[in-house]
Amino acid sequence: MLKQIQENDQLKLENVRLQSELARLKIELDIVREGREKSETQTSILYVENRELRARIAELEAPSKETPILDKKKVHYEDEIDEISEIKALLKQAQVQHKKDEDDVEYSEISVRNEHSEYCSTWNKDISILDSHDNYITLKNNHYDKPRCIDDFLFVRVVDGVDTVPPTPVPLGIIIPPGEEYTIHANHAGGREIAGKSCIFHRIKTFGRGKVTEDRILDANGRITAKFMFYGFK
Repeated sequence: MLKQIQENDQLKLENVRLQSELARLKIELDIVREGREKSETQTSILYVENRELRARIAELEAPSKETPILDKKKVHYEDEIDEISEIKALLKQAQVQHKKDEDDVEYSEISVRNEHSEYCSTWNKDISILDSHDNYITLKNNHYDKPRCIDDFLFVRVVDGVDTVPPTPVPLGIIIPPGEEYTIHANHAGGREIAGKSCIFHRIKTFGRGKVTEDRILDANGRITAKFMFYGFK
């Protein structure tokens, strides 16, 4: 009987873990879909803009092909030549940006399909640091209708430009509903004592293309005591 109870408990724990993993994968899939929709919209806009720019270039180049450029009309045509050069530069810039957007979406899709590939870590603005302290940090999901899992975010404490905190895991499987807040306390499972205080921050090697923001931490007198560097990964 005792063995059966233990097996049931193990199955319940496994069920909770699988549900958390499923929720995380659903969030990743939503992110990929959102990126694809954004890329498709940008593609349509760029296609229309490119078509209009090509038509304008053809319109400006037509007079110079049909009529010889005489010295007395040089000033008149220099303005049109400058405009053509500017339009061509804008067209090239739009094409480069479109190619970059396509690469970002493809990068995200590959990351979700293959867990061994480099994880896409494009900055995600939905999660922000609302409040922070040596013993806790409060995060907020700023998305208006989508939940976010904090498993995909990393933290490290930096004092005077030096990383002072060894790896410490944050709670796993925490999903923040849209518009809601969540506070991670220092006494969570896996917390470690650092200089007499429990550390709540997690740091592993950085990878992908993550971007960093800093949140300054002040003491009771308003003096800066440390900085928490927030590594956002999507």
